[in-house]
Amino acid sequence: MKIFKKFYLIWVFLIGLNTYGMDHVKDFYKPVFASIAVLYGSYFGSKQISCQAHITRSGSNKFYPNFYQSYYDSRQSVDLSTQITHQPIDAKTVKYTINLMWINSKRDNKRAHIFPLSEVGGYCYYTNKYDKNRASYLINLINWAKLNPKSNVILWFDSQMETAQAINRTEIVLKETSPLPGQIELKDVRQFTLVKDYPEVFGEEMPIYFRVDLLRSILLEELIFRHKDTCAVYSDFDCSPLDKAELFDKTTVEKLNKHHFVLADLGSRVNGPENGFQMILYDLRLSKAMQKHLVSRNIAHGYRLLTELGREPSIKMRDLKRKAAQEAVYLSYVNMFSDLGHAVPTKKVDMPLSQIENYKEQLK
Repeated sequence: MKIFKKFYLIWVFLIGLNTYGMDHVKDFYKPVFASIAVLYGSYFGSKQISCQAHITRSGSNKFYPNFYQSYYDSRQSVDLSTQITHQPIDAKTVKYTINLMWINSKRDNKRAHIFPLSEVGGYCYYTNKYDKNRASYLINLINWAKLNPKSNVILWFDSQMETAQAINRTEIVLKETSPLPGQIELKDVRQFTLVKDYPEVFGEEMPIYFRVDLLRSILLEELIFRHKDTCAVYSDFDCSPLDKAELFDKTTVEKLNKHHFVLADLGSRVNGPENGFQMILYDLRLSKAMQKHLVSRNIAHGYRLLTELGREPSIKMRDLKRKAAQEAVYLSYVNMFSDLGHAVPTKKVDMPLSQIENYKEQLK
């Protein structure tokens, strides 16, 4: 049974790689991966997967059309700033915003607030245990504001997944609990041009982790472009809040000044950096790399997934394709930093189980 399960998981991986990960594989190996996927598909009775079609498409520019880049080109043309990169920051004088995001997987008319205010408990990475006393999501949000009184704390949400009542109730709660008047703000991701122009990619049909990762990338790239003198800090809700001194310690400042980007280091339990915590400064080269690898290509991946789901008659296979696409944006960081020519700069933070671990749980 264990052997069968291993083969099954390998097959799921190959489906995902063949459908969404071919951009991360050298052309020489694409037919090999696709052929193996076909064999696995035949063995498990899933001959409906047309791997050869994926090879053909992944080798063309059909899924990376110019209009995905047109928004960035038009935006750049009206930017009168000649700034290429952020000026070196100093821990004492740096300006920064704290950004958190809560995206629900679907619209629920019975949901009282955008996020569960009273839910407590969480998984702590460094103790490797579930902590029932871990602060609630609301307390974590408030603590980010308390620890950073000179910084705005912004909670981003998707209005298409919420009712007007849930939004209004959440606004009231944040107004009443904000340590300083107006310090905690509620903002809609639907304000961004790319989200408005390609709404299908951010609909309920898409995998939630894919949507969250893509929205996070759009959000951060937009923030550094609009506010070139400000560091954008992003944190998942369950990351332990940090104050200014902890955020901008000497090592982190050095990495930001050199690479303009920092991701979370969650220790040995995760094989690679985690995008649930990020700090980013404006740099033209970094901005373009984010546009190319994290945003534009994954918008294309999103439409490809929707096409595949529309053609797939099997509910089980549609679910597998969604699961295979969950980490598509996350995997794009590898190509981005390879393009930038350096390793991923990281910072140790305390977070619960990452989405990679959650994704593994879903496959069990």
